[in-house]
Amino acid sequence: MVTLRTLTIATLITFLSHLDVTLAGAGAQVHACVHLSNSVKDPFTVNFDPNNGANQCMNQVGNYQSITVSSSGITCAYIGYVEAKSSSSGGDLCATDPSYWNIGYSTEKLRIPKSGNIKSRWRKQWASPVNEIAIKQGPPGNMVCGSQPLCYSQMFTWDEGTVPNVYFVFQPDKQDSAYIEVEYKEDSSPIEEQTSERASQVVINRRRMKKKSNIAE
Repeated sequence: MVTLRTLTIATLITFLSHLDVTLAGAGAQVHACVHLSNSVKDPFTVNFDPNNGANQCMNQVGNYQSITVSSSGITCAYIGYVEAKSSSSGGDLCATDPSYWNIGYSTEKLRIPKSGNIKSRWRKQWASPVNEIAIKQGPPGNMVCGSQPLCYSQMFTWDEGTVPNVYFVFQPDKQDSAYIEVEYKEDSSPIEEQTSERASQVVINRRRMKKKSNIAE
């Protein structure tokens, strides 16, 4: 015999089964790009990797992509739909924990290899119908923009309920050969440089003199 209690439980189970979809976080169509100020002598390959194990509380992270860079300016690859996770399931605490998404890049066929990783936080702004992506770490010259032209910003916002195109930009010729990472405050201004052991002397040298880009060599 079907009772009101049985129907109530069934309704609750149905509701809970859709809870993660209802509480999906900020989402966007993501592109990863490299920008070169100078032309290159020979084409080289850039690999973009969003599946590097450092993501946290994300429903979807996009796909690995490779592009060939043969000229100055900006060259992009479509990574796919990326979405934060704003509800808890499977023992995680994503209803309260922040959502972090990482996109890494590395080069092939370049005389001096370049690599780097952008760590970004995805969230809905408090008490506001606005979503936000803020870069928390990344190599020099990184940015997140709403279109391909350079925007020189570490933060991007958009209206809740919409799905914009977002461009994460690396600038290899702004980096030294050693990986130098910059952290950002809440207002997206740099707070410190974190370097590998190989990079310590490079940082000192960068403070003493302006170094010539080695991308075009």
